[in-house]
Amino acid sequence: MTTKYYKPNDAVNKNGIEIDDSWPVDVQQMQRELAKKNGYLPLVEVGSDETSAFAHSTFTISPSKDDNGNPIYIKKWKTRKIEANLSMSSVMEYLKEIGLLEQVMKAIYSDSALSDWWVNKRTYTKDSKESKALSKRLGIPEEILEDMALKCREVRK
Repeated sequence: MTTKYYKPNDAVNKNGIEIDDSWPVDVQQMQRELAKKNGYLPLVEVGSDETSAFAHSTFTISPSKDDNGNPIYIKKWKTRKIEANLSMSSVMEYLKEIGLLEQVMKAIYSDSALSDWWVNKRTYTKDSKESKALSKRLGIPEEILEDMALKCREVRK
């Protein structure tokens, strides 16, 4: 495990300084003291980086105080889910290749909400309640929907 120390606007150590707890205790202590002497403060992370094909994380770093009133920095992560736009022709080809085209088209044709999604929206957002409902209504496991979304994305204007 590592402890991070951070100093705003540092051109050399933009991501801060890490102190590894596997180092000898006296080396860790010297490194902490050097960091503090040079204006670095402990950096506490809240949340985590979840950047992937379906999510994007950003962070802010702000000054704060720990439970004992000592100055620290807080690195707070914020993640937003990314909605994938699906290409109708690519989805049809994908479903044909895995042998589910007829099953899925029958489900879409017989369900007005699915029909509306298919013609007017065709998006996928991983781990959303919409994706879970889509999986259930189409009779396709979420893993297949996720793979389909990765392979059948389109850029819309």
